[in-house]
Amino acid sequence: MTPSNEFGVRSILETAAEEPLALYRNADWETRFPRVVCGVTGTTAGGDFGLSTARSRGRLHAAYDRLAAQLGFGAVALAQQVHGRRVRRVRLRLDPAAVARTTDGPAPALRLLGEADGLLCDGPGVLLAVSVADCVPIHVLDPEGEAALLLHAGWRGVASGILESGLSRIVACTDAQIGSLWVHLGPAICGRCYEVGPQVMTSLGRPAERGCVDLRSELTKRALGMGVPRVQVSVSAWCSRCSGDRFHSHRGSQGKAGRMAAFLGWRAAVPPSVARQGLPG
Repeated sequence: MTPSNEFGVRSILETAAEEPLALYRNADWETRFPRVVCGVTGTTAGGDFGLSTARSRGRLHAAYDRLAAQLGFGAVALAQQVHGRRVRRVRLRLDPAAVARTTDGPAPALRLLGEADGLLCDGPGVLLAVSVADCVPIHVLDPEGEAALLLHAGWRGVASGILESGLSRIVACTDAQIGSLWVHLGPAICGRCYEVGPQVMTSLGRPAERGCVDLRSELTKRALGMGVPRVQVSVSAWCSRCSGDRFHSHRGSQGKAGRMAAFLGWRAAVPPSVARQGLPG
């Protein structure tokens, strides 16, 4: 289940917590940066989080409303993913206490954006989300500027340079330096489970033959090559296909899987429960 880690970066096993949705949280980041939330939903997390796979738009909104409420956010940004390299900058500035109300109650949390496979927000209060079911969720933090970048990377996205596009965008739009960024590659299909044909291999610079590809290893190499410090790169130990009882897997279900939501955001304030623990800021 553990991905290959030939680059010497940290391997992280996201911990599951029922609170009330089953979420797999990156405890390492959330301890280092107490106002950050980072993780992915599991198969029992209260719904299908995919735009193209949810049974109805109403159920999709309800799923994201529950996720936002549990994590303490008033808005969730989600784009229409097209397996490309476009990154959208999210300019919403919402705090849960200031969310507008309709006559029927709180306004829906989900904010649907146009086509993109990456979302960038350089301020607190908005939860970024991408839907995944074997593809790699790439979480990027700029702790100094409180910027967050979340990318969706299948083989097409990796080949087209979604990581390079995202890192370049966060540097261009904020005061971040590559050396200050933290990168975490979340639960995704592992190299042993991901056999591909010649088209995929050649798109990733490999020989034109069938073989297995570890997208997270490829992304690790690219992140390090762009100058992200090795100690600030980590890889999830979870494989979505090996652990099909915990995560949705497109391959493992023969295309019938739903979608998880990978999420990343900065809270406007440290929650009291975290502050009481005396965790470092």
